[in-house]
Amino acid sequence: MKYKDEEYRAREARARQGASTLIRLAGFEPVDELALLPPALREGIYIGSLHLLILPSGGDYPYRLESAAAEIRLNVLIVEPGVTTPGHPTFYFSLLRPAGGRMHWHRALRLWIDRDGALFLVPDRFSEMPQGPRFELLPNVLRLCEEPSSQSGRFDLGMRVADALMLAP
Repeated sequence: MKYKDEEYRAREARARQGASTLIRLAGFEPVDELALLPPALREGIYIGSLHLLILPSGGDYPYRLESAAAEIRLNVLIVEPGVTTPGHPTFYFSLLRPAGGRMHWHRALRLWIDRDGALFLVPDRFSEMPQGPRFELLPNVLRLCEEPSSQSGRFDLGMRVADALMLAP
C-alpha cells in the first residue's frame, strides 16, 4: 500500500468524484450490501443489478483484489484520475471481469459517449492495446460490444464530451 500523502489523498478524492459521476451518468443504482462482500472489496460502490463493484483508486488496489473478485465472480471497475498522452485531464478505467473460468483484466479504458448519450468503455488509442475489447454500460447490463464508432472525428468528440462530463464540478 502506498503512503497516503496529500497528493495520494487528492487523487483518491478525484477518483471518488469520478466514480460518483459515472454512476449518475450511467443511471446505476448502488446498493448497500458491502458487508456481504469479501473484505478486499468493501471499499467500493456495489451495483447489484450488474454484480459490479466500482472501486475509486488513488493509485493502488486492495490486497487480494483479483482473488476476492474471482471468489464471488464479481466484475470490478476501477476508476483512476489521469492525464492523456497529449496532456489533458481524464479518467482511466480498469475492468476486472470473470469469464471462461478465469479473471480477465482490461486496462487503460476511457469513457466514450455517443451522440445518443450511450456510454462505452473503450481502449485509449495511445494504450498498448488500442484495438482491445469495448464495453457498453447500461443501467442493468455491462456487455462486450463492437466498436461504437468507426469515424475518428466522432470518436474524438465522444471522448471529449465524456471527459467534460466526468470532470465537471
